[in-house]
Amino acid sequence: MAIGSAEYRVLSAMISGVGHLSIGLLHVYRLWRPFHFEVFGHEWSRDASLREAAIVVPFGLLCLVVAAA
Repeated sequence: MAIGSAEYRVLSAMISGVGHLSIGLLHVYRLWRPFHFEVFGHEWSRDASLREAAIVVPFGLLCLVVAAA
């Protein structure tokens, strides 16, 4: 729906940006203050959190920039 309708496009970009930024900042916080983190019963490594933060934070910011434009 967001592709075909401009009014949904901005809202979708904002929701996606805030969601990705929230997840990315959780991983940044985990790198700063390590805590136990599991996904489907498997330990999530610090390297995986670093990769997640490096990918998801810029994508979230990009979504917010696109929504603002």
